[in-house]
Amino acid sequence: SNLGHHPETVEDGAKGLERLRDGGIDLLLLDIEMSVMDGFEVLERLKADPKLREVLILVISGVDEIEETARAIELGAVDFLPKTFNATLFRARVNACIDRARQRARELDTLSQIERLTVAADALDSDDMNPMELEVRDIATRPGALGNLSRVLLNKSTMVYNRRQAQAQRDADRTASCPLQQVG
Repeated sequence: SNLGHHPETVEDGAKGLERLRDGGIDLLLLDIEMSVMDGFEVLERLKADPKLREVLILVISGVDEIEETARAIELGAVDFLPKTFNATLFRARVNACIDRARQRARELDTLSQIERLTVAADALDSDDMNPMELEVRDIATRPGALGNLSRVLLNKSTMVYNRRQAQAQRDADRTASCPLQQVG
């Protein structure tokens, strides 16, 4: 709280996993020695869960053996602090983890935008696809390269779509104005 963050406390590792599944957590401060489920088991479960493996974990523990530290990091912790830590070091590590979590969230958002633009480009292969039905208009309002790419995709595909629709209408008008003659 003193660092400007909004920490939540849970009773044990099992409840911690439940809370993490609800989302909205940038950083998990995890103790190794807990009731019900120890920190190593929490780390193993987080690593095994595709939805939770991206959670950043800072282990703070009274267990200060090098093997325990290495094991926590191998299981996915980004850092390890002994319980008797320096407040300045703690602040630096927490802030670095929070910055890393925010950067990762931006990366995941960018990947999601790229995926949506790829799906939209694939959908435009259909001659009948109206570009205004694509769900990328929100991306087109954003600044940056993906916003620009989305605007260009929408603008160019709209021009092509409008030309195709106009040509289809001209063809239909020609067909209507030239009645078929029976031969024979």
